[in-house]
Amino acid sequence: MSDVSRRELLQLAGAGIGVLADGSLMAAVSQTSDGHSGSGKPVGPQVFKLDLARTAGEISPLLFGHNLEHTRRAVWQGLSAQMLANRKFAGTSITDRRATTADQGFIGLLRSQGEPGLDGVAAHWYGIGDSWTNFYVDDEIAFAGRTAQRLDVIEKGRWGGVGQEGLDLLAETRYEVRLTLRTHFGMKARLRLCDSTGRETYFQQDTFWSANEWHVWAADFTAKRGDPRAKLEVTFEGLGSAWLGAASLLPADHFRGLRQDVIGALKEMSVPVLRWPGGNFTRNWKWKEGLLPLDRRPPVTSKDHETLPFTDNYDFQEIGIDDFLALCETLGAQPSLTLNITDELQNACDLLEYCNGPADAGWGKMRAERGHPTPYAVRFWSVGNENFGPWMGPAYFPPEEYGKQAARFAVALRKIDPSIEIVGCGNTEGYSEKMVAVAGKELNLVSAHDYYVRPDSESLAGVIDLDGGRKPTLTLRKSIERHRAEIDKGSAAGARKPRLSLDEWNIWPWWWIRPLEHEWHSGPVRGMYVASALNLFCREGQTLGLHSAMFFQPVNEGCIEVRPHSVRLTAAGQVFRLFRAHHQNLLIETPRPTTDEDLDICASLDPRRMRLVVTVLNRNVTQDRAAQVSLAGAMSEAVEARLLSAVDIRDPDSEFEERELEVERKGAVLSLRLPPYSIARVELSAVRESRSAR
Repeated sequence: MSDVSRRELLQLAGAGIGVLADGSLMAAVSQTSDGHSGSGKPVGPQVFKLDLARTAGEISPLLFGHNLEHTRRAVWQGLSAQMLANRKFAGTSITDRRATTADQGFIGLLRSQGEPGLDGVAAHWYGIGDSWTNFYVDDEIAFAGRTAQRLDVIEKGRWGGVGQEGLDLLAETRYEVRLTLRTHFGMKARLRLCDSTGRETYFQQDTFWSANEWHVWAADFTAKRGDPRAKLEVTFEGLGSAWLGAASLLPADHFRGLRQDVIGALKEMSVPVLRWPGGNFTRNWKWKEGLLPLDRRPPVTSKDHETLPFTDNYDFQEIGIDDFLALCETLGAQPSLTLNITDELQNACDLLEYCNGPADAGWGKMRAERGHPTPYAVRFWSVGNENFGPWMGPAYFPPEEYGKQAARFAVALRKIDPSIEIVGCGNTEGYSEKMVAVAGKELNLVSAHDYYVRPDSESLAGVIDLDGGRKPTLTLRKSIERHRAEIDKGSAAGARKPRLSLDEWNIWPWWWIRPLEHEWHSGPVRGMYVASALNLFCREGQTLGLHSAMFFQPVNEGCIEVRPHSVRLTAAGQVFRLFRAHHQNLLIETPRPTTDEDLDICASLDPRRMRLVVTVLNRNVTQDRAAQVSLAGAMSEAVEARLLSAVDIRDPDSEFEERELEVERKGAVLSLRLPPYSIARVELSAVRESRSAR
């Protein structure tokens, strides 16, 4: 968020007021029933004339990018296939200690915020055999990070250990289990998966461990039946002490620990560029830790309670640099990396050398030894994130000082790879102007973030802003123009001006205010907002000087809803899938709308297959709208149209109904009628010049 402080957001939300991208206030009201006709009377068809000879350059796929930040449920219970919570037995959270263990009324909250229980068992785990077993979250002996789960069985012949419940097993699915453990003396250990009562055992294995060193215990099993409340238990037979350093439970069909079905949904939408690892998370990220074996990577502690509220303010580093770049490769996405500028500059240089350096020296040699001799050739490198904001802590800088930091990083990075494109962090209210005046000659791009803030049905304000779907035409365009003007003003006369990257954009999510109470929603209003924004990017991106745009963010926060055994595209995800037909096409000139009228259009031509693509939006909440598309001097053999239509605009979890749309064709004129709050994609194949045009 760039123009309104987070403290102000909280105050405005409580008053039922939203904030537009330009910083002005809006009341939480709904769209009038007659749209923009002003009378409630039927509105005649709006005519759009398209001349295929009037093209305006290529629509860059980079306008359809996404973010993958380690926040909330984007990785945990999202892209990651990992099923165990707190799997590295992280101890007390040092960033969000809200009560003491003496306050009995807050025990549940403590356990949910990373505090070990009163019995010494790590959060999300329970103790077994507590009458003859002592438990500690041990900060003296640890395997990954600062802590491990220790247990002392103090009676001979007894079994003591820990377990985790609520594991959702799918019938006829093979799972991989992995434990890292050690024992002070020789002890017999038992690994068991069972039902919630403990009476039915699905899998059990006993092994004897000794030698007072870390061991990896790996096993696999196939679930014979489904159970949404299964338990995993690890117990040891006393006398003796045992430590658990890490535990893992994954379905065996994962891709480097990531869910194949979520990756499939990302492919379905198309992700031309993917920004990682954030975002606010970047200030806590140390990339070299991601080179360690997966179970050895220490948990990363977040400094903001809204970033990782569902994992006790920890990220367990399920995605390292090689994992991310392998994901980009399978998605066909260009990677865009955000650097931690509170870390040493040398670490940023080492990362660039690891990604792009030759395979025969330095960090490039390490990359080759780890199985990837060919350089990753990462092109986009962001020097920090939202460094204009005090919420970034030690990564916060005034504009002139940040400009010095950005220039320092840029000069050092280009000595390693002169071909990269470096992104500086920008903002309005004079920040970009002052920053570019210092560092502009070293930057290829300047980033901008824009969130349209509206009340949500599950928000504190309790009102749906039905008009939000048409806002990009006004608010987002103005925001981009302001960012562009600041960059131009700060650039030296005659110097190359950095381009603009809108590398975070969306409707502002209300889960930021109370993440443990208000989860994200992504229904038709957000879907229409996304469609309006994509039409804007395609139609006006070149004139606005927009190089790229990256939606925040696809998994469990916008485009893809992830369940334990399924995924679905939300309304926003359906829109991205529909709009992928515009990628790399030649833009057909259409009039730029000056208001937020009901109908909004974008057209492009695929010259390789001679296919015309037209996206038309009806942003009226209650009324049909008719449109006519007139093709000047062109004909086509076939017309195909798909429609996304809102089923229930007031339901923030509703998706669009997708179906074919009937299009009437008379010569070179196409007529279509769009139901309320709907998005059409019309494709004309074998487009050719008409005889009358000759």
